[in-house]
Amino acid sequence: MTSGLEILTVGHSNHEERDFIELLRGAGIGLLIDVRANPRSRYQHFNRSPLAASLRVAGIGYEQLGEQLGGRRTPAPDSGNDSWTDDAFRGYADHMARPEFGAGLAELRRLASERGASGGRTALMCAEADWRRCHRRLIADALVLGGYRVGHLGPDGSLAEHELSDAVQLAGGVVSYPKPQTSLEI
Repeated sequence: MTSGLEILTVGHSNHEERDFIELLRGAGIGLLIDVRANPRSRYQHFNRSPLAASLRVAGIGYEQLGEQLGGRRTPAPDSGNDSWTDDAFRGYADHMARPEFGAGLAELRRLASERGASGGRTALMCAEADWRRCHRRLIADALVLGGYRVGHLGPDGSLAEHELSDAVQLAGGVVSYPKPQTSLEI
C-alpha cells in the first residue's frame, strides 16, 4: 500500500505497551485515531490518558473520535441493515446513516489528509485484534467506498487489504447493508 488516500486499522488486543508502539512504528504510523466508544481497557496502558502520553513520547499523534465513530450501538427497530445477523454490526450500520457518523468520518478524513501531507500514516484503533469482528470493518467499508485504500495491521505486523463486506451498498452518500433480494422461480 502506498500513502495518499490510505488509512490503516489496528486492534490493541492484549499487546504490551512497548510491543504495540513498535507495531505502530514498524507500519510508519504517525497518527493513531482511537475509535473506541469508551477509551478504557483492562490493560491500563490502553486507557486514554496513558496511551496518549506513551504515544506522544514515541512521536505518534493521538486523537479520540469514539463519540462519533465508536461502536456498541443498538439497532433501530426499523433497521434496513438486515444482511447483518449480529445486533452489534446491524446497530453500527444504522449509526452510519446518522449525521454524527458523517461528521466523525469527515474529521477522520481531514486528520488523515493532514498526516499524509506531513509524510506519516494514519491508523484507527479499537480493542479487537481481528478487524472482521470489529466495527472497524464497517468504517473501512465506508472509507473504501469513499475512495480510500484501507489496510488492516495484524498483531504480527502483517498488512491485509480491506475486503468489502457482503451486501454493502452506497446510495446518496450513505452506506447500508440491506438483505439481498432472492429471485422468485416461476
